[in-house]
Amino acid sequence: MLQRYATPHHCFVWLAAFSLLWANASALRAQTTVTKSIKISGDLLRLAQTNAAQRGKNTPPPTGQQLSPLRQKTDLLQVVEGFVVIDAVAEGSSADLLADLEAKGLQKGARFGRRVSGLMPIANLSALERVQTLRFVRPAYKPLTNLGKAYTQGDGAQRSNVARRKYGVMGRGTTVGILSDSYNNLGGASKSVRDGDLPGEGNPQGDRTPVKVLEDYPEGGTDEGRAMAEIIHDIAFSSKLQFTTAFMGQASFAQGIINLANAGSTIIVDDVVYYDEPMFQDGIIAQAVNQVQERGIPYFSAAGNVNDNSYESEFRYGATKLLKNYDVGDIIGEYYLHDFDPGPGVDLFQEITIPPDGDIVLSFQWDQPFASACETCPGAESDLDIFLAMKDGDFGSMFSMLSGMEYNVGGDAVEILAAGAYQEEPETAYLVIGKRIERNMTTAERDKLKKLPTYMKYVNFGNATIEEYRTHSSTSYGHTNAAGAITIGAVRYDQTPTYGVYPPTRESFSSTGGTPILFNYQGKRISRTVRRKPDVLAPQGGNTTFFGEDYEGDGLPNFFGTSAAAPHAAAVAALMQEASKHQITGQQIKDILRNTALDMNDERTKGFDTGFDYATGYGMLQAEPAVKAAKALAPRAQVNAQPLANANVRGLQAYPNPTRNRLTVMLLEEGQDLSPISITLLDVTGKRLRSHQTEAGVPLDLDLSPLPAGVYILEAQSPHYRTQMRVMKE
Repeated sequence: MLQRYATPHHCFVWLAAFSLLWANASALRAQTTVTKSIKISGDLLRLAQTNAAQRGKNTPPPTGQQLSPLRQKTDLLQVVEGFVVIDAVAEGSSADLLADLEAKGLQKGARFGRRVSGLMPIANLSALERVQTLRFVRPAYKPLTNLGKAYTQGDGAQRSNVARRKYGVMGRGTTVGILSDSYNNLGGASKSVRDGDLPGEGNPQGDRTPVKVLEDYPEGGTDEGRAMAEIIHDIAFSSKLQFTTAFMGQASFAQGIINLANAGSTIIVDDVVYYDEPMFQDGIIAQAVNQVQERGIPYFSAAGNVNDNSYESEFRYGATKLLKNYDVGDIIGEYYLHDFDPGPGVDLFQEITIPPDGDIVLSFQWDQPFASACETCPGAESDLDIFLAMKDGDFGSMFSMLSGMEYNVGGDAVEILAAGAYQEEPETAYLVIGKRIERNMTTAERDKLKKLPTYMKYVNFGNATIEEYRTHSSTSYGHTNAAGAITIGAVRYDQTPTYGVYPPTRESFSSTGGTPILFNYQGKRISRTVRRKPDVLAPQGGNTTFFGEDYEGDGLPNFFGTSAAAPHAAAVAALMQEASKHQITGQQIKDILRNTALDMNDERTKGFDTGFDYATGYGMLQAEPAVKAAKALAPRAQVNAQPLANANVRGLQAYPNPTRNRLTVMLLEEGQDLSPISITLLDVTGKRLRSHQTEAGVPLDLDLSPLPAGVYILEAQSPHYRTQMRVMKE
């Protein structure tokens, strides 16, 4: 809300439980300043305090916000029988940290890069302060999934049924690896097999190779991974299936990607995002995605389900203020506060509305590197916080336990804020963003802090409404924004040409792309890079045997979200791999899916957006032309079954490959001097672009400068045989 001030114009904090204060408690306490733990996040410390209090130890329980109409969200701490899932970052070697944490009781530990994840005993959390190899630790907040008897209607919507029939492909020789929350926590996998919706012993269609589960979630999952597997089996029913959970922390997720690849997955798909993945830098999950893509394995990721529910801005200095806790009166600290008003006014409070039983869940980040992204990454230089205030313009109305205010210097440039409403009426609250001024800062350091960092952004994953200054910015980030990922948005199956809707319509919740990359793997600033995401949109809303709610009244639940769209696309990739006789690479699959997509419109803009846009990508996936283009990459049979005895072929050569402009091509044959040959250049769909006549052993110079960047096919045909090779135009 707009306020005038006499100044120049210029985490998830989750708790497992909390205790209420007596009404006069704050009046009896001496006013103190809130301190931040450098190593252990506040929510883990409070979880440990609550656990100790419940066990009868002489440890005061955490104080709560008895005057607040909002509640702390406690459901995203992943607590399993006295353990909590953690993400820890090493001072040096993650191997050393893993060993030290295992000595403290860590179970199911995994490491990737600088991170270590696993199940830590809650009773041992406080002792982590003394672990020398630990830089910081926080909860692995329960990540977001982007939400037979059953048969997905998406098969017909994307015309993969036509592609199977026309090209005789079923996914033979392929293996799809799936990452989600769980596979069989609910215990229904065997029934899905018996009903023919999954492969395994007892499948009535004879698909007897069971789903290989590398690691399942311990308990409490929704089995969304099994629902994804049912979709893939509907479309590419000869493809083998593998699963591993992505819910055991970011290091476990990243290593799970590598484990699936090592176990033989030829395609990998996930529907998970961690709120604290880096926005402006490739974190460890994105790095794992890029690693398997470089091995030729296509990686599909769900774009997300939050449309453009976000805010981003340059930091505008608005005021310097001392902030206080509303509930207990403690001093939070002194801050440079952000001015939300982009005009001449000054507004330090951004109004939001939380519906009854609703929540606000923010990932707030700024343009400084993440220490967790690499072993030498420097980490954040500044400590920014985002607060939830209950009164407009009241700097004493903050609730620190509902705000995102971890210590960030030397760590990750991220805060997570989450709160929920428990009353029957909507609640109005206000966001305040500030740069924390440390007491010992020099004047020069304070001046630098006022200027840097300059750029910040939050994405709202809850159902709260941003009432003012909403910028409708990108919401797809982290590994879904990785260069190696094929990022999939959503279109409802009955909003496609198969069901009479042309052009197809984007599902309103499908997340938008456009998040910039500002730092490289090493945490060094680079020129602003905006990747073209999403890549394509795929159908969602089709039937499963158990997951979702019945949409069209046919008695079977419907699986909505980009979580359902991503496995539709992954299954098409399995058909493409078989059609190419397993010669196609992950990059080629991405290029073909983009080039053959049906153009769609970004409904947020005026007029039709021809070509790529950040809402619909390159358009809706079309399986039939995609499989056709993949088939064109398959090695072709020899024209003569028995080549001439003296025709010792040495092959088709092209250099430089990749090339920016000119390409030299030559077909080398021994014993066939000056044989006439034709050289043909095709695009990945098999369309002939140009053809040239030359002779074997004679170099042919091709000018590719008029062509757009991408993958092309060179075909050479002589009287003796025909051959092809791929070339890349940069």
